[in-house]
Formats: sequence, C-alpha cells, structure tokens
Amino acid sequence: MSIFSKLFRKPDVQTPLEAFVSTITPEQSQTTYRSVKDESLRLPAALSTWVLYLTHRFSSGLREMLASVDKKTPFAFDPIAFETAAFCHYWLMRDILNADDDQAEDEIYFECLKASASITSSLLASKTSFALPTELLMQRSMAYSHEEKCKAVRPEDKFAQFLISSFQSGSPATKAAVGISSSLPLQLSIASYIPIFESTQLAEFKTVARAMFLADQEGAL
Repeated sequence: MSIFSKLFRKPDVQTPLEAFVSTITPEQSQTTYRSVKDESLRLPAALSTWVLYLTHRFSSGLREMLASVDKKTPFAFDPIAFETAAFCHYWLMRDILNADDDQAEDEIYFECLKASASITSSLLASKTSFALPTELLMQRSMAYSHEEKCKAVRPEDKFAQFLISSFQSGSPATKAAVGISSSLPLQLSIASYIPIFESTQLAEFKTVARAMFLADQEGAL
C-alpha cells in the first residue's frame, strides 16, 4: 500500500474485542499473575492473558495477509479471534488430551489449563456481540483431540476449517463444515499463516507455559 493510500484511507473500525486484546503485551502476563489474589487462579489468568495476546497477533497478521491479496472482503475479527483463542488453548492441552496414560502432575496441569480456558471464554463472551456458550471453547479442544486421535486429522487442518466456517458465518461455528465454499484468497491466507503462527508463537508458548507451571508448583514464579 502506498503512503498516499495510507494517508487517505478510512481507519479500520475496531470491535470492542479487538480494542481490548490490542492493548495486551507479553509482559502483561506476569503482571496478571502478580495481581490475582486467588493463588489457584494466578497461573490460569496469566496463561489466559498470553492467549489473548497471541489471539491478537494471529488475527491481525491474518488480516494483513488477506488484505494484501483481497482488499474488498471485510475481515471478521471476532470469530477469527475466538477460533484462535480456542486453538491456542488446545495447543497447551494437546499432549494431555491425546495421551493414553494419566499422570498426577498432568492432572494438576490439566485442571490449570481448563481454568485458563474458562477465564478466556468469559472474557471473550463479555467483549463480543454474538452469543458465546461458556462451554464452546472447551468443546473445541475436545473436538481437535477427537479428530486427531480417532480420525488422524491434523489439528492445523481442523483449525483452518473452523476459521473458514466462522469467518463465513460471522460467529463461531458449532462445527467445521468440510468443503465449505470460500474465497481462494481466504483459503490461501489461512493455509499460509497457520504454520507461521505455530512455528513463531505457539511452540514457544507451549514450552514457557509448562515451565511457568513447574515454577508455580515450586513457588518460584
């Protein structure tokens, strides 16, 4: 986009959700941890804050990529943000959900991750205009796990399906419609951006989240 175009184009109108998540920084996760009085909710709240930060990173990055090839299609920020948040939480739960054996430490960590997902779900519901059932975000995680374990469907492929379905409907889809008709630029943008997001953001998030949990358990966080 030229400098002239940037000067005279209309500014994008932010939704309440976008305005909220756009202010979150990586450092705010630590601030959240120290500000929560209930010790059992400190780490879940901190991880939720990080998820919301990553949600903005992905949604904004995808919008920029899509706009570079399709400037006419309005970007459905809120449904994309919901799907991204759900995928981020699944990424943290993935190993536990897909494991065959339960371990005591993993059970404690899983409860922490479920609490974090619940916090994120409540925050999203308070900032979006569409009805958002409180259990939908956790249902997404279970759906990813079921598809991966029972049908050998890559979670990245399922994520892409959910993104397209929700983008098209303007609100989080109850299920991903396989083969749904969508614009080629949208499909290509989503397919291109998911692996970038995974390699640059989610991999680090998963590692640091586990380290934060262990430090929290030891009282060293």
